[in-house]
Amino acid sequence: MDEVLMKWFRSARAKNIPVSSVLLQEKAREGWLEKLRIRHNISFKQICGEEKSVNPNEITDWIIKLKSLLKGYDDKDIFNADETDLFYRALPDKTLCFKRAIVVVGKFQKSVSLFCCVATCWETWKLQLLFGKAKKPRCFKNIDVRKLSVSWKSNKKVWMTTDIMSDWLVELDKIKKQKRKSILFMSNATSHPGDLKLKNINLVLLPPNTTSMLQPLVQVIIRSFKVGCRKLLRRHALSQISSCKSIEELAKSVSVLDAISWTTSAFKKVEPGVEEYVKIEDDLSIEEENLHISIFLHRATTEALALSEDVDEESPMEDCKIKDYSEALKYSELFKQFFLNNEDSEGLEKLNPTKIHLEKQVCCVKKRNQT
Repeated sequence: MDEVLMKWFRSARAKNIPVSSVLLQEKAREGWLEKLRIRHNISFKQICGEEKSVNPNEITDWIIKLKSLLKGYDDKDIFNADETDLFYRALPDKTLCFKRAIVVVGKFQKSVSLFCCVATCWETWKLQLLFGKAKKPRCFKNIDVRKLSVSWKSNKKVWMTTDIMSDWLVELDKIKKQKRKSILFMSNATSHPGDLKLKNINLVLLPPNTTSMLQPLVQVIIRSFKVGCRKLLRRHALSQISSCKSIEELAKSVSVLDAISWTTSAFKKVEPGVEEYVKIEDDLSIEEENLHISIFLHRATTEALALSEDVDEESPMEDCKIKDYSEALKYSELFKQFFLNNEDSEGLEKLNPTKIHLEKQVCCVKKRNQT
């Protein structure tokens, strides 16, 4: 097992593909990772990092002011919004490597996500907007952008602008055309128009340089969302490493449509307060139950037979020609191309969860039977 793991590790690093502890654990699923690192003189290097400081006096003043701001508003009328960057082609920013090895980082593809939430319950949190550099990426060739699960915008710098934010706020103000008034809290960013006049929404900006402490979305939700996206990216990477010749080829295997699918899937699973979501890389647990392929195929075949009037109810089910999840994943790529060629946005959206499930199963190591 030691030799097999080292062969895979050398192969991945030869392609300049970052290999984090979590990625190696998913590949090996063994308890001797630390001993492996010591035996082969492997260290763990930090590529980048960032810290911010907040004035505690401003936090105290804002908490006192907040009570008066919320007077007259029901919980269902209290909103919070913020945007965050999402590097959907970014492999781990840390990598296991030999001590004298030179660490090289590839280019990351960035997009921006805009979130909005209501104070009443966590289940109403939704991903409203996603945008990148290209107005219409190549993968959108046969796709009706209006039918995507998110709204797609673009600009050259791939970041929020005053025009995009103003348009979004005006649109939100139209949706909130009701007798009651709403209040929306946002960070004091330059792209957030604090002087914008809205009829149904009272826009309140947080004090400068206090986002890390006062912005509710920053506390748990955004981090949880990124954990989910990274988890899906790792599964995709593991399912593609063997067929990719370099880190560039591996990164290009991720399209904007994949990113949209991951953001939608990850956002549905955000549960604020869950400890494992907060620990992004080090202690992330991904132990999940495996669904055997025979059960999956049995359900699909049963549904297909039920829809057919010409098939005998007692006809035996034919043996499936798909041998494993890796081969099934290849077929899902063919389905994806078929839906793209036929401009079938609905079919593509329904295929994405299945593709994510197949990537997950490809990366799962079968549990050993106890003797």
